[in-house]
Amino acid sequence: MFYLKAFGIKVEAINQVISIEQSQADRSKKTFEPVKIDLLTDQVTKVTLGRLHFGETTANNMRKKGKPNPDQRYFMLVVGLYAANQDQFYLLAAHISERIIVRRCPQISISKKLLAADADLNTPH
Repeated sequence: MFYLKAFGIKVEAINQVISIEQSQADRSKKTFEPVKIDLLTDQVTKVTLGRLHFGETTANNMRKKGKPNPDQRYFMLVVGLYAANQDQFYLLAAHISERIIVRRCPQISISKKLLAADADLNTPH
């Protein structure tokens, strides 16, 4: 059996793994689980991994005087092809992306602020 796994790593500390989440149709998120794939002889196998998100954001995203922050941190996405034997995974091949800046979604921030404001309104003072 073969599986595709995806995870993030920090450029400045490649041994630090960043979890990957996958959005569902209802916009809820769940941890990305390895995808089982069937590799057939003499055929190309294509796999689409939809709606992936890093589990956290990179540090120092704010611009300094309109220019990129010199202390900006980056992630890289790693996608690996693994062979599985019982409960063991063995890496066969991997691809590492270019550097990526990960920012939070403004809509999530707004939603959290609205929920906090709503909760504050419902709290007796």
